[in-house]
Amino acid sequence: MLGRSSPFWLVSVLVGLLTFGLIPSKRSQLPTRLVRHTRRSQPPATDLTGSLFGRHSGIAVRQICPRHTSASRSCHERVFVSGHLGKSWSDASPGHFEAEQVVADLAFLDPQRWWFVTNNCGPFQSYVYGTADNGAAWWRHLMGGAECHGGTISTDFVDQTHGWYVYIEPAGPFATIRRTSDGGRTWSREQDLPTLGDVSFIDRRLGYLAETWYAGGRLYRSRSAGRRWARFRVPRPSRYRHATLAYDTPTFQGHRGTLPVSLVKKHREDEAFYISRDGGRTWKLGCVVRPHVHVHKGTTGRAAPLSTDIVNRRVWWLVAKGAPYIYKTRDGGNTWSRFRSKLHGIESISAIGRRRAWASAIGPGGHRERLYRTLDGGRSWHRLHVRS
Repeated sequence: MLGRSSPFWLVSVLVGLLTFGLIPSKRSQLPTRLVRHTRRSQPPATDLTGSLFGRHSGIAVRQICPRHTSASRSCHERVFVSGHLGKSWSDASPGHFEAEQVVADLAFLDPQRWWFVTNNCGPFQSYVYGTADNGAAWWRHLMGGAECHGGTISTDFVDQTHGWYVYIEPAGPFATIRRTSDGGRTWSREQDLPTLGDVSFIDRRLGYLAETWYAGGRLYRSRSAGRRWARFRVPRPSRYRHATLAYDTPTFQGHRGTLPVSLVKKHREDEAFYISRDGGRTWKLGCVVRPHVHVHKGTTGRAAPLSTDIVNRRVWWLVAKGAPYIYKTRDGGNTWSRFRSKLHGIESISAIGRRRAWASAIGPGGHRERLYRTLDGGRSWHRLHVRS
């Protein structure tokens, strides 16, 4: 276990956009509808603080600053929801959402039930907010102190009652996890995680922990709802015996799972896809995609310029961050197509099928993140404007 000698802080700014329609990794496909809210924001300047989209609707978090001011203390974040493929938006922020709070992560179950986590460095607090009626009413739970120096928090739900809250403090270093069995109204005591990384649960008991802070990364699996974790490995491809492996968390459709693994070798990153047909008990190499992306390792030891999205058993997308090319397969990795996209500066992609996807990209100047939607497989993109 990791040491915990440093002070207990909680999370920095992670944000997102989250889907209301298709989460192929663990949740069933559910119909969506346009959400309705009476609260509307004023028309100030806005700035997107993160992105992730789904089938027809989504959640976006924007930083809103009064016009004619550059003081960050005057800015605050609001949560917006959308139907109709992002054409219209409504402000869904809770009434007791303090201006100093920063949204750290979002979790989604269906168009009625979703959650988000906040971080507030002022009073040194973090909350989990939850709604079961699409934002008409909210509850919240105080989770503890805030992290303002590089840590992160995240949350994940697999049904209307069972969820997890993960806190990472890289300065310690240490990481902890908490569980809820009543939809986020109460939480268990903290329990240490074996390493720092991304946590994703498949059902009430099965979860994965992909280490992202160290070169060579490790992958852990829990079959006890996060109480105990065991490390496991996948076989390396023959040409990558000395490569650095950086794991993602797997995506499941039934008992079939797909695990993306980045292979970093001599400043180049390729992507391997492993397949499980027995619910994650065993994994075999499916294919390796070689986009020949040149990378530079950062302070975390993880290059990670590749963004993947597993839509279903057959359709997968692969995008190199900042590169103009998009890779797609329609047959589970047996064959791949590559084409040049007109959208440059892509940071991440969330695909819904072989033709429909949402992406975040860095706009001109390199500092503002923007949202886009494609309905023709990435050949053309339409910019989305998040405002009510």
